[in-house]
Amino acid sequence: MFLAHEIRDELVASRLLPPGYRLVPSAMFADDEPRRCAILGAFKVHASVFWGAQVELYLIAEDLWTGTLAWVICDYESARQQ
Repeated sequence: MFLAHEIRDELVASRLLPPGYRLVPSAMFADDEPRRCAILGAFKVHASVFWGAQVELYLIAEDLWTGTLAWVICDYESARQQ
């Protein structure tokens, strides 16, 4: 499950990004107005490398060197099992 939320304090959010990235407005759906977003992702995984639950915080940002848009993982909490 993913939940997108509009960023209210861009300065604080920008500090979570690595050097060379900047927040950019984006739209989740075609009719939405672009806005700067933080996204929470929560999921359960059962894969060959691990299985368990994880919650991640992403910011939608642009790599200033390449111009590529990315969901930058800024933080996560994991309940992985071996």
